[in-house]
Amino acid sequence: MKFSLKLLAATVMVLAAALGFTGYFFVNYVFDTSLSREARQALDENSILRFAFETAALNVPAKYDVLQDHTVEQIASNLETSGQSARRLLRLCDEQKEILFASEGFSADGMLLLQTDGKTRTWQVIALEGRYYVQTGSTVNALDRVLYLETLRDVSEVFAERDLGFAVYRRVTAVMLVLGACIMHFIASWLTRPIRQLKKATKRMAAGEYGYRAKRVSNDELGQLTRDFNRMAGALEENMHELELPV
Repeated sequence: MKFSLKLLAATVMVLAAALGFTGYFFVNYVFDTSLSREARQALDENSILRFAFETAALNVPAKYDVLQDHTVEQIASNLETSGQSARRLLRLCDEQKEILFASEGFSADGMLLLQTDGKTRTWQVIALEGRYYVQTGSTVNALDRVLYLETLRDVSEVFAERDLGFAVYRRVTAVMLVLGACIMHFIASWLTRPIRQLKKATKRMAAGEYGYRAKRVSNDELGQLTRDFNRMAGALEENMHELELPV
């Protein structure tokens, strides 16, 4: 393989690796940032719903000393449809972490609930029926009862943006590699021109043209090599004249 092709192939490989790693980390950084923002908003929404539930529980007529399950269901149902946003997905469990109320479509398992206690708010990303959600969990204290509140926040758009980011970056990388290969082809040809001149000169001299000299096209190390080659060729020609050899 020609030196110029080796130089071109090495440059393209380095460029491809650099663009690939850069794109991977950049897209994932944006994705992680967006997902963290969505998780914070989901936890904030959980806190708002928890406060709203506890406030609603305090306003329940003092008919019972302990909040009844049917009252929990009623308050949860009101919270599910309250507000100006779309219907919320939430689930409430009792002290034994048995379900008291669950929104339609809330089919997450109970793994997150096992990690939730009175001091820890938890969250995780789950996939349900082809969509992605941030699931949060916290405890609710209402009329001497400790309940468990879970919410789901749809973050499918964040994952769609990540997929779109990778698709766009792959196209950009392909275009950059083609342009980079074209530019590097001209650069490699220009850098290896002195080598081609020396190759041509050695062939001419091997064919008996001892008076041929390589054209010097640069002032760098290759240009110095060309000048030294021409000096060597001149010295060789003089020696052959002294030995009365045919030139």
